[in-house]
Amino acid sequence: MHSILIAVAKMHYGRSLFPEHIRKLEEVATVTHRQDLARAGEAAIIEALTDSQADIVMTIWQSPKITKAVLDACPKLKYMCHLSGQVGGYVSREAIEAGLLLSNWGNATSHSTAEGAFAMTLALLRHYNKIPFWMRNDRLYWELPELDEEGLFEQRVGLHGLGPIAQEYSKLLGPWNCKVSAYSPHCPDEVFAELDITRANSLEELYGSNRIISCHAANRPDNFHIVNEHIFSLMEDGAYFINTGRGGVVDTEALIAELRTGRIRAALDVFEEEPLPADSELRDLPNCFVVPHRAGPTDDRCKVMGERAVENILRYVNGEELLGQITLARYDTMTQYD
Repeated sequence: MHSILIAVAKMHYGRSLFPEHIRKLEEVATVTHRQDLARAGEAAIIEALTDSQADIVMTIWQSPKITKAVLDACPKLKYMCHLSGQVGGYVSREAIEAGLLLSNWGNATSHSTAEGAFAMTLALLRHYNKIPFWMRNDRLYWELPELDEEGLFEQRVGLHGLGPIAQEYSKLLGPWNCKVSAYSPHCPDEVFAELDITRANSLEELYGSNRIISCHAANRPDNFHIVNEHIFSLMEDGAYFINTGRGGVVDTEALIAELRTGRIRAALDVFEEEPLPADSELRDLPNCFVVPHRAGPTDDRCKVMGERAVENILRYVNGEELLGQITLARYDTMTQYD
């Protein structure tokens, strides 16, 4: 019989993991719950895996990292079922290379995260981030200042990255008849064709030819500060920059310098340093809309994380192909940092 170690903190029970999920797992395996392993080191996870004799470990945000050393110490472990998306901070490349099977939420929550990015786009275009404060601060004022609002219809939209979330975001643009292009060197041509998206040949082309940029790029070493002073200088006057990908992709000081000119506007969900420092100028710039990393799946949609995890564990037990499996090639294109 299989053995599952659920290395998930208590806060995720009743949000991502529900009793019906646990019951399904208990039908096919011995289940051990360890809610005390958040951010634990190698010794703690090795002890938990050894005690449970687990061949499957379920992880999520803040779970301990599975490394090659963990695999060597726990040879029964064969499959890591990660409930959330980013895997770089939770499993080492060497562990996958050594044969550990790995899956994440795949595209199960992409539509919900894309919805968050889309909501930020509309709010930025129409100044919905500002208007409620004006209405609250001056209760007799109705004629709002000249806002230079724009709609989304027929806009030129550039997607920096074309992974599962960006693909869902592009589908949301459909009714607005936008002209969409994307820069994503690792994405195959058939995805561009299926979504009717034009491939930009360079980052310079993408940022220089679109009025709206939605950044979904992964935080890898080769992407660090790839959106820099030069890239921002290519954006047209009045352009919009939305980042729901990763903060390290953007040179924060270069972005602040560009925002100070008033030439562009930005909506940011992710930052180089999180939580965003209290004294960050991004909080105070009038043309910058900041959100504390909340564009991910909403609370009511987090249940699909548990549903996907249970489905994948049942697939593993039955010798079937996993959904959202992370191969070495896929791992290398994903965010590598916590």
